[in-house]
Amino acid sequence: MRSLLYKDLMNLKQLAKTYLFIIVIWGVIAWMQKNAGFLGGALAVFAVMFSMSSWAYDEKAGWDKYALTMPIGKKEIILSKYLLAFLALVVGILLFGILSACMKMDIMEFLPMVAIFFALGLFMTDLVFPIIFRFGTEKGRYMMIAVFLVISLVAVFLQDVEIPAVFTGVSPEAMVIIAVVLAIVLMPVSISVSFWIYSKKEF
Repeated sequence: MRSLLYKDLMNLKQLAKTYLFIIVIWGVIAWMQKNAGFLGGALAVFAVMFSMSSWAYDEKAGWDKYALTMPIGKKEIILSKYLLAFLALVVGILLFGILSACMKMDIMEFLPMVAIFFALGLFMTDLVFPIIFRFGTEKGRYMMIAVFLVISLVAVFLQDVEIPAVFTGVSPEAMVIIAVVLAIVLMPVSISVSFWIYSKKEF
């Protein structure tokens, strides 16, 4: 597992520099607008894209076929991709924390935003990775865009829908906690689906 993660990090070293440059620009914009949340949402997306890129490199190099000749299980390959996404998300949250500290954001405002971005990153990982493992990065990228487009359209539609009375009494803090818990609970399900798809894949 450690060697797989190291391999991905070495492959993505140059890409990481590009992402860091983009993040710095976004951070400057967030600083100028006095809106740290502008950067936080982008970091959650970048974390998933970063880990997706590792799979794209593997496909291009034919890593799958080579890996099968080594004492590496398919489960370890799957888990290493999820671990990479999780680590990228943690790094993103740390960068968000640095910006928030520089902007002297109140801790009671900072913590809910961190929880939201953490849940967002996990949700995207839960949804995107099985798609990538099933269709590959090229087709999977378009399907991912389609999924998020549908989610965005549903969100816009729900803005005009009356909220059921059972949800009106739920505080925003409770909703954030529910989102984080749900994202964490869905992670094992996503990993299981990805492993099932990958185990059936022929190389």
